Amino acid sequence: MDRRLLRGLVPAAAVLVLAVSGSLLFGAGQVGPARALGVLVGSGDVDARFAVLQLRVPRTVVAVAVGLALGVAGAVLQTAARNPLAEPGLLGVSQGASFAVVVVIASGAGAATVAPWVAVLGAGAGCALALGAARLRGTGDDPIRLVLAGAALSSLLGAATSVLLLLDQRTADEVRFWTVGSVAGRDLDTLTQVGPVLAAGLVLAVLASRALSALALGDTVAQGLGHRPARTRAVAMAATALLVGGAVAARARSCSSAWWCRSSPERWSARTCAGCWP
Repeated sequence: MDRRLLRGLVPAAAVLVLAVSGSLLFGAGQVGPARALGVLVGSGDVDARFAVLQLRVPRTVVAVAVGLALGVAGAVLQTAARNPLAEPGLLGVSQGASFAVVVVIASGAGAATVAPWVAVLGAGAGCALALGAARLRGTGDDPIRLVLAGAALSSLLGAATSVLLLLDQRTADEVRFWTVGSVAGRDLDTLTQVGPVLAAGLVLAVLASRALSALALGDTVAQGLGHRPARTRAVAMAATALLVGGAVAARARSCSSAWWCRSSPERWSARTCAGCWP
């Protein structure tokens, strides 16, 4: 293995282990690190087991999946745009997903019933606009103008989202977690809903990896190596839309553990269950 790659993977793996450990051991409830550790080694009381196994473990798994999806989407978008500053949040992809969800909720749907494909379509539209800006005359060869165009697109979609929320209080209440984003209270059913979307995006990213590596050297070099830059960018756009849309949907699904807490107050304190933060 390349030493440079190894020097990057080892610290990243260490940070991941620390983050996962912190998510499992710490929370807003009364279950501290000692009680949580007891659950992880196979013991622990009922309250601690519920907090760790039903709340902290699912949120940690969802958080890792969301982080993986956004990381891969950013790498794919940077390579496709040949710009190290390109990323879903800066170029309007994430805002496109959020805006699509807000539009659907404002039309009468509930936040808990919005399908993940709504966020995927919104992310795809944002991604198409970002990559389309890269192909405009005088913009495609200038990374600075591309980043500025993406930032303008992100600001525009964010402003449009804010206008819709200000005009409709019901939409603002329904969409709060969609616009802010959180993995608190997520359960493993979240991954069953958005997992196929994330998996499809990862497959497309892997299939396009070799062509993207050639594309990073320029369109002419990529064509000389037998690749088609336009098709490669289309596949990259589709992968980014699936990954970002699925990630946005995963971090904004409704909390199913809240019902368990409200319906079983004798099992768990309301102070711990408030907001579904263990």
